[in-house]
Amino acid sequence: MIIPEMATIAIIILLLDLSHKVFRIHSVPLSWTGVLRYELTFLPILAISFLFFNPVSQSIRYLLVEFPAYNFDFYWNHYIVGTFTIRVYFMYLILVLLSGYLSLNASLLNDFIKSARIWKYQNPAAS
Repeated sequence: MIIPEMATIAIIILLLDLSHKVFRIHSVPLSWTGVLRYELTFLPILAISFLFFNPVSQSIRYLLVEFPAYNFDFYWNHYIVGTFTIRVYFMYLILVLLSGYLSLNASLLNDFIKSARIWKYQNPAAS
């Protein structure tokens, strides 16, 4: 049952990447306020990502769990419409915030390390 959750994380990362392009975020100021502002920019995207990944992850889950006895009415009522509830949303919100900010901060840390290496290479006398 890890496959639906992997699809969820892939869609979250795709949405974060798309948000970088839409908002034209190419750099982050190296300060606490700059990083905080950067991370708060993605809070609304992570909050609405449920609308994008839920149908995909629930469809994958349905295909895996109900094989081979597929029934469209059962799928629609229990796996799609039945999962768009406040309870399910908040249950997924923890996973979304955790995985979203984990990947966002890992990418940010990687970019800072690359920038430091490039700066050190270009300024050998300063190190």
